[in-house]
Amino acid sequence: MKLYLMRHGEAVSDHVDPQRPLSERGRAQTASVAAYLRQTGIKLQEVWHSTELRAKETAEGLVRVMELPLSCQEKKGLAPNDPAGPVADLLQEYAIHHPDGSIMLVSHLPFLPNLVEILLSTETQRGSVRFGEAGTLCLGCGADDTWSLDWAIEPEEVR
Repeated sequence: MKLYLMRHGEAVSDHVDPQRPLSERGRAQTASVAAYLRQTGIKLQEVWHSTELRAKETAEGLVRVMELPLSCQEKKGLAPNDPAGPVADLLQEYAIHHPDGSIMLVSHLPFLPNLVEILLSTETQRGSVRFGEAGTLCLGCGADDTWSLDWAIEPEEVR
């Protein structure tokens, strides 16, 4: 199974809009990463996002630019300060039943690095797994049900 984790693109400040939609820069970041993923031929079966508007807009932009024939799914438990353990358990179960599956999660800090550290079973120092705005990484789950880091990209690397 392939698991793609993406941090939402840059959002406007809560002083501008308390719902924090994506900024123009955030939409451009999302589009550049999505275009790169489309060019590499990545196929996604599901795209999950948190309940926050900035994550929803990032996920929808990703699906649109990648021209994916699916809709995004809002999932509880992907908010910035949600515990990552329950989602890690859900993903482990998903990987067992869908070994050829591929999911994109669009979420936030500190949730995403916490999730990566659980899945990789690492006890690294806080901040060792970095996600810039629209930063994306890929984890693979092998036949032995263990996860590995395949690659990571930032929008600046794919423009």
